[in-house]
Amino acid sequence: MGACTGLGVCKGLQTFEGNKPCPAVRTLAQVLLENVPLLTETYVEVNGAPLPRLQWKKDGTLNRHDAGLALDLILFANRAGEQQLASKIIEAFLECRTEMHWYSVIYMNFQYDRNGNRSPYTDSDLHMTHIHIDWMNYGLYKQTGKTSIPWPPEAYRIGFTDILTKRLNRHYSEW
Repeated sequence: MGACTGLGVCKGLQTFEGNKPCPAVRTLAQVLLENVPLLTETYVEVNGAPLPRLQWKKDGTLNRHDAGLALDLILFANRAGEQQLASKIIEAFLECRTEMHWYSVIYMNFQYDRNGNRSPYTDSDLHMTHIHIDWMNYGLYKQTGKTSIPWPPEAYRIGFTDILTKRLNRHYSEW
């Protein structure tokens, strides 16, 4: 598999002025690339194309990914090792939620809200292949009449690098 050396290098992480991930997503991607070696690799999509394991872009429509407020970590639930790693990463996200200020984390058939409460996720089965984390404030989205997706103040949070690095290193060593 190929390797991604940093934010902006891999397809799905390319940035250009006016369309880039928010500071929280950029910071998270960099911390993950520096501390979770598997996430620097690519995986092979069903069409045979290699894709990065960290992805923030979607399809160019009005959605939290293309608004720069979400990141997907491709870790397959049907691969035991990857599912175990995903659980460790989610544990680190939960432990750091007061520093990170994310709005939701989704994996497999469950989701966590910003308070760390776990609930069933039944919107789709797409999250069997990846962890989704976002900083989207639906209240702000509704205030625009659902015509744009503004970045909430939490999307500018970058002060979680050290604490998340420490948690990831602890959990990654356990994996």
